[in-house]
Amino acid sequence: MLMTCAVNSRWLNYGTEWEQYFDYINLMSYDRGAFTDKPVQHASYDDFVKDLKYWNEQCRASKSKIVGGLPFYGYSWEESLQGAVDDAVSYTHLTL
Repeated sequence: MLMTCAVNSRWLNYGTEWEQYFDYINLMSYDRGAFTDKPVQHASYDDFVKDLKYWNEQCRASKSKIVGGLPFYGYSWEESLQGAVDDAVSYTHLTL
C-alpha cells in the first residue's frame, strides 16, 4: 500500500521531517493569481520548476517522490464564456 499526500506550492511551512513517511508527494503548483482583475498564467511550467526546487532544497523532499499536479480547468475574465462559475472554467469548456 502506498502512502501519498497532496501539498500546495508554498502557502504553508511543512518543515523537513515529515516527507520520509510518504512514498509520493503530489505538488499542486497552480492557482497563482487566478483571482485577479486581469488575465494571468495560473499554472506555468516555470512556477512548477521553482516549486520543485523549493520542495527539494528547503523541505528536503526527494525529487523521485515529487509528482507534478496539473489543473484540468481554467479561468476566464470574459463574462460571456459558457460554463464559468466564479470565473473558473471546467475542462469540458476549455478550447485549445
